[in-house]
Amino acid sequence: MNQLKDIEKYILYGLVFLIPVLFTTFFQNNFLTPKLIMLVAGCAVVLVSKSIRAIDKNEIGYKTSKIDLSILLLVAAFIASAVLITPNKMEAFFLPGNASVLAASAVLYFLINQLDDHNKDKIKGVALLSGTFVAVFSLLAASQVFDAVPQLPEFIKSSTFSTTGGNLPTLILLVSLLPIGFKLISREHDMSTKALWGISTTLITFGVLISIINILPGKPSSPQLAPFTTAWSIAIDALKANPILGIGPGNYLTAFNVFRPISYNSTEIWQLRFTTPRSILLEVVTETGLIGIAGLLLLIWQIAKRIPSDLKEDKSIFALIIMFIGITFFPPSITLIAYLFIYLSIFSKTKSVTNKFNQSSSDGNTSGRMPTIIVTAPVIISVAFLTYYSYGIVKGEYTYYKALAAANRNEGQATYNLLRSAINTNPYVDRYHASYSQVNLALANSIAASEEITDQQRNTIAQLIQQAIREGKSTVSLNPQRAGNWELLGNIYRSIIPLAEGADSFALQSYNQAVTLDPANPNLRILLGGILYGAGNYESAIDVFKLAVRVKPDHPNAHYNLAIAYREAGQVQKAKEEFATVLSLVDSGSNDYNLVIQALEDLDSDAGQPTQNQQGTDLTPPQESNVPALEPPLELPKDAEPPETEANNATKSGSTSTPTPLP
Repeated sequence: MNQLKDIEKYILYGLVFLIPVLFTTFFQNNFLTPKLIMLVAGCAVVLVSKSIRAIDKNEIGYKTSKIDLSILLLVAAFIASAVLITPNKMEAFFLPGNASVLAASAVLYFLINQLDDHNKDKIKGVALLSGTFVAVFSLLAASQVFDAVPQLPEFIKSSTFSTTGGNLPTLILLVSLLPIGFKLISREHDMSTKALWGISTTLITFGVLISIINILPGKPSSPQLAPFTTAWSIAIDALKANPILGIGPGNYLTAFNVFRPISYNSTEIWQLRFTTPRSILLEVVTETGLIGIAGLLLLIWQIAKRIPSDLKEDKSIFALIIMFIGITFFPPSITLIAYLFIYLSIFSKTKSVTNKFNQSSSDGNTSGRMPTIIVTAPVIISVAFLTYYSYGIVKGEYTYYKALAAANRNEGQATYNLLRSAINTNPYVDRYHASYSQVNLALANSIAASEEITDQQRNTIAQLIQQAIREGKSTVSLNPQRAGNWELLGNIYRSIIPLAEGADSFALQSYNQAVTLDPANPNLRILLGGILYGAGNYESAIDVFKLAVRVKPDHPNAHYNLAIAYREAGQVQKAKEEFATVLSLVDSGSNDYNLVIQALEDLDSDAGQPTQNQQGTDLTPPQESNVPALEPPLELPKDAEPPETEANNATKSGSTSTPTPLP
């Protein structure tokens, strides 16, 4: 059994080393997915090994720390909120997997805490070596060494490539490792080992410099961060909506869409949507509510209380301080969260607790081990269940990656089959259904573009459209709170308006719900207004376009669509005023500028025909479609309508002229 103990120790060393370093090309997310799989798998193996040793020794021994309770409270908040609140559990536990990241990192904390002080000290060295590898990769990428290897994927060839998945988390990690490096150098007496730590610390310092250069404003890899005011406003509104457990881990995008203030539209990054806030404090508040923030604040208080005395003993505890500061002001990642808990474990003071049970009888009867078996059985059963369930999740994600790769190679049949296989393997991921719907839709539009449509092709188009709608509805059902899922469904209906009767009404219902869930998005209102415009309901379209202008007054396309709606409604003077506003918002001499000048000339000459968009313009007229109409149009089945919601029930009842109000 001592061999098992050694295996546990080396697995923990391996996790500490590989968390910042590991990446693969086998998943859509090359960084988060493999790191999360490795972290969960490594912790699971160690837990099973410890359970087996406990049964063999018929005793359970463990070490505790004063901060254990606050960590358990924080983990409990994430798990409870994920199970009870997050609509799509796959987002909570897999991608982005916030609940799993925090829970697995906390387990890693407890496992490292079981090591003695000597092995905890070795963890510091392993962490420093891992940071050295991260720095070396960054230095090689900056020198464009990887670009000379044609076999490497494109993302590795980038001069800003980093194994952590971003230069900002790399910078925070490497800076936090510097105090550990200086500590190891100062206390080491063996000159060869001292030289090793010196070289590592020097390389990490260069890695810090490279990371700083890469994230400077104006650089292509400069991180895009949501303003603190925006993130704070979202957190407060989410807390009001569900004070106890928040909006659920992995569900920040929904909170961002629903609660972000209109003032965000005045920023240069207004089109960006964030899946994580720029601070762990705001993430905990938004996603886990008061219970989560209570656990985090208790943890911070316990650490802050002992830091002054700990600094006198070990200056390398600055690593923990730097990490806390880093993820307080910048977005947390799996590497930073895991290393926060690693630092908590190696700098914590523990005491041992041992529970001994009666020894088994001499004839081999295991009844004496029953208490130990009862205590450890839940761990073993949970790991077995996790292994069984995770296999399908990982297989589905790998199959989805292969489908995307096939799509990039323009292999339509392979893409279709692989996406179907991914859905069959794991039907609970909305991304799979969304991609599959788009493939079906693309195939239907491709066939519909034929000059002559045979009866067989007509049947094929009908089947593909119905499949696209079913997959779009599946996307919505997996997370009905996500505006993007409703927008996807609306786009499906919108694209088949020339092909199927009643699709415009379904598109209107879907966009209405999308606007309800993302009220500050002007582009959704432009899409909604376009459906009304296409139906000839110009007055209602004008009302919707006016709201698009209101949420973003400097949006050229919103004013352009409003101008066209005014023109078609016969309100020529108002149309001219809106066209003039567009001219003030676009570059003089650009294609957009020339397009609007032509539209104004057409109005002055009473041309009476809508101006056709020129190639290379960003302005898009309402209800534009490149799909030829199908005659006679297809008749959609009854189950093709969108799922029931309050918004689309109001639409079906005839209140389409009333635009969705602003928040």
